[in-house]
Amino acid sequence: MTVVHFLATRYRRGYMGPVIPSLYPVYVDYKWSTIPKADFDTSALDEKVTGVLDAVYNTYGELSGDQLESLTHSEDP
Repeated sequence: MTVVHFLATRYRRGYMGPVIPSLYPVYVDYKWSTIPKADFDTSALDEKVTGVLDAVYNTYGELSGDQLESLTHSEDP
């Protein structure tokens, strides 16, 4: 995955916040439950992408779903 691909991903406006349509079916059954952290090989990812993902996780990773939802609803779309 390149930075361009990662940043060019189309997001949709969901009821509880932004949604990536291709990922929605994978996680929809968790509903309000915690999604377990997946182990995967990041070596196939571009270094810039892993940097962005790390920054996002370090900034928002400790927040609850309710806190994340509140953030996404604090601004107009």
